[in-house]
Amino acid sequence: MAMADDIIQFFDKLYVMFPSIYQRNPGKFGLIKAVEMKESGAPFGTNTMRITYRYSPGFFLPLFSGVRELIRYNDTTGTISWIINPATINYEELDCEKYVEMIKFLDFNPVKIGKATMMYREGCDTFSAYKNKVLNR
Repeated sequence: MAMADDIIQFFDKLYVMFPSIYQRNPGKFGLIKAVEMKESGAPFGTNTMRITYRYSPGFFLPLFSGVRELIRYNDTTGTISWIINPATINYEELDCEKYVEMIKFLDFNPVKIGKATMMYREGCDTFSAYKNKVLNR
């Protein structure tokens, strides 16, 4: 159950952090038509962080799914565990430049973003690169 809790907390934190992740790369998150300038918080309420945007999770679901790159499967015990717990991620170290460019390519449409296979591949690539960076320090 602990890993499920970690994933829900990761979802909430990514929702809150995604606008700043987006804006680290060239672009203004608040200028996207599908983004409302309205205060909101974490969807599952696992933290009290607030942001000045309300937006569809479709913008970051493919990135969120990349968390599977941080999971280890043990063949012997048939169990899974974290290689890196997503609760410990330093969001400043996530390289999302390509992911943000792909959002632009998909016309900032969260439905297209949330359905595009290339976005899910990029989400996995983003977390795989993060994992390699952290483990090779």
